[in-house]
Amino acid sequence: MESWLVDKYINLPLPVPGSVLQGLLNLYIDAFNRIGAVLYDQQRSYPPVEEIAACSRELMDTHYDQPRELFENFLGGAMKYSMGLWERGARTLEESQTQMLADVCDKARIEDGQAILDIGCGF
Repeated sequence: MESWLVDKYINLPLPVPGSVLQGLLNLYIDAFNRIGAVLYDQQRSYPPVEEIAACSRELMDTHYDQPRELFENFLGGAMKYSMGLWERGARTLEESQTQMLADVCDKARIEDGQAILDIGCGF
């Protein structure tokens, strides 16, 4: 139900009264303020960077030694951690990632036939 409503709102002109939008915005701001305060309090309890760096191998193993299928479920076919581009009408994760990669190639002026060396970028 939710995805249908979101899809209709994004792709069709769905009139929403200003008072409803204002109410939703107020809820969002209230939630943001409450969650933001909790996150701010938690950040003070993080260990110093030196301690995190000292166990980085263990953290990396914990993350990357997971089954590939786990990552495929939320990274999509491109297996990329960065964002997708939804503004051009993408309707799936794969479409948004393909559009994002095409946008990066356009901005970097990368053309067919050129070789790209991608080092240290996850999968």
